[in-house]
Amino acid sequence: MNLEVVVVPVSDVDRAKAFYVALGWREDADFATGPDFRVVQLTPPGSACSVIFGTGITSATPGAADGLQLVVNDIEAARSELGSRGAQVSEVFHDSGGVFHHAGDAARVPGPAPDHSSYGSFASFSDPDGNGWILQEVTTRLPGRVARPSASYVPRQREPRLSGQTVVVIGGSAGIGLETARLARAEGADVILTGRNADRLHSAATDVGALSTATFDANDLGALEAFFGQLTSPIDHVMVTAGGPYYAPLAEMDFDEVRGALQEHPMVMLGVARYAAGKVRPGGTLVFMGGTAARHPAVGVGITSALTMALPALTASLALEVAPVRVNLIAAGFVDTPLSGSLLGDQLEARRAQLRTTLPIGRVVEPSDVAMLAVHIMTNTALTGATYDIDGGQQHVLR
Repeated sequence: MNLEVVVVPVSDVDRAKAFYVALGWREDADFATGPDFRVVQLTPPGSACSVIFGTGITSATPGAADGLQLVVNDIEAARSELGSRGAQVSEVFHDSGGVFHHAGDAARVPGPAPDHSSYGSFASFSDPDGNGWILQEVTTRLPGRVARPSASYVPRQREPRLSGQTVVVIGGSAGIGLETARLARAEGADVILTGRNADRLHSAATDVGALSTATFDANDLGALEAFFGQLTSPIDHVMVTAGGPYYAPLAEMDFDEVRGALQEHPMVMLGVARYAAGKVRPGGTLVFMGGTAARHPAVGVGITSALTMALPALTASLALEVAPVRVNLIAAGFVDTPLSGSLLGDQLEARRAQLRTTLPIGRVVEPSDVAMLAVHIMTNTALTGATYDIDGGQQHVLR
């Protein structure tokens, strides 16, 4: 008999999923049969037991789970790993009783167990709803206890893929940019974040432990040039997520806004290529964002369609001009970001439900999905001049 699944009660399924995916937990399933029933299943690294949360699957109060246990073989390394991925982890402690840990903060003694005795050292963290997790260090199992093949939270089979590198994220205060920064940090990189909103930028920098920040509008090419000009050390990669689509039917278009939309995205790409290429080490990459949703003609998407088709050609040309620095484009469909929320307003949940039931992957594409692709492009030095779609199959089933 095996313990297979633990149900965790949450109030916001997408927020909880983003939190646990950022911790490095494997996504096993995300499916819904309608707005009232959704199941998300995730598995911690090295675990045979998964967690499930969602809509309509438990009557427990969100945040009511407490004392959920994760066994690790190096508690300081696990604590550091989780912290780099966004969890607020307590200091390591042991229990005054020396056997297990009391409820809450009772009987906690700062520091690991004496001599780091197995089973005796703990640390704690909570998810956004307040569900409580405990890390327990087990280095040697008691006789008769079955040791799993890997009891460590921290993957030890490889080195971080971006160790010693520096990643600049333009538009790094939220959404795809923030998730890319978070994953780059988890892979060992230093990150520099830029954005237009100083408060959000400060919060994001604190969240990921950014090396530095700069507040400016990426569409201001003078500010863009000044930013790269003041960098005193080489960088390795630049991820650009700033900007958004322009949607309006012909009769309602604001031609000044249309002119701006047609210029802004290509000009930001040109500006970054000109001003950043000399700062990027050979083999590094400039990663830009495009889209797939406007590839099919429709009322109101004409301007975005034009840019959707133009950006891959611009990407390929820039890759030849700035080599050996690489240039690549990520073409995303709907991604569940704050920008999507601002565009859709009260239609956001209906859009999510539609995509969960129609996309071949059975779930909505998250910022963390795009971040994983971005980091792969950074680390695979054979990739340049290409466009990489990530839309869960949206372009094939939705018109």
